[in-house]
Amino acid sequence: MRSLIGALLTLVVAIGGVGIDAASARTTRRSKSSAWTLRVETSGGFSGRGRGSVTIESNGTVTPEPGGSGPRRCTAALSSQELSALRAAIGRAASESWGGRTYGTPTPDAMAYTMTLTRGGRSTSVSWYDATRDALPPRTNALVERVDAAWEKANAACPREGT
Repeated sequence: MRSLIGALLTLVVAIGGVGIDAASARTTRRSKSSAWTLRVETSGGFSGRGRGSVTIESNGTVTPEPGGSGPRRCTAALSSQELSALRAAIGRAASESWGGRTYGTPTPDAMAYTMTLTRGGRSTSVSWYDATRDALPPRTNALVERVDAAWEKANAACPREGT
């Protein structure tokens, strides 16, 4: 009888543990699906190297990378207000409709931009040229303004090469 009770207790604990693991897995999946990465890459311009790139994570980390030969790489953090405004701009930008579309056509020495949003394992992107940014949909253009502000803030926080 004692071995039967022991076996039942073991079974109850094992089943209870499975329930906890399943709930934990759902929470992990949910947090991963709400995580996002926004990256802007540039090329072209007078030098042909662009102005570099920037990656912004859903936790507010901003990582600018200079164009050209500089290995300088650092990270900065958005304030909670800046991150909240960026999240809202991402939500309004209707990024699902970007579909890799390019707005405008290049002109001599134009700088090309590609912005890619990755979330839930899916990526979508939009491209434009510096002279054709006004052709972007208004909500996407508003998002680009937020990204530019974050990029400039991070660049200002990062030490300059040679200093």
